[in-house]
Amino acid sequence: QHHEDGEDHFSQCDGMDFGSSDLAVSSHMFDTHDNYPGTQGCEATCEGDQFKTEAACLAVPHHSCWWAAYGDNEPKCWSNVRAFPCPKSEIEATCMHHKINQWEQNHSRAGAPGEGPDDH
Repeated sequence: QHHEDGEDHFSQCDGMDFGSSDLAVSSHMFDTHDNYPGTQGCEATCEGDQFKTEAACLAVPHHSCWWAAYGDNEPKCWSNVRAFPCPKSEIEATCMHHKINQWEQNHSRAGAPGEGPDDH
């Protein structure tokens, strides 16, 4: 049975706990390109010098890490789920991305990035 609205795809995410609170998607996660490597959650797994190649970075299970370059920097390995713990399954990864995307949309509607209500 097929649902048109697409929302149902994420109903299994409701109440899913990733071993951290929503703090993992709050403002500190959105300045991550400056403080590399990160030290929280999956950042600690993916970021740093342990992955010297794209293949090694992307080999971490459940799309936990991704390979990208920001600004003029060399490409390197980043957490794909911000400061959440690395996902333990595909559905957990999907739900984490959904949650992060939702948070980013809400945050960007609230004003320019970095000017949210809880930035001090």
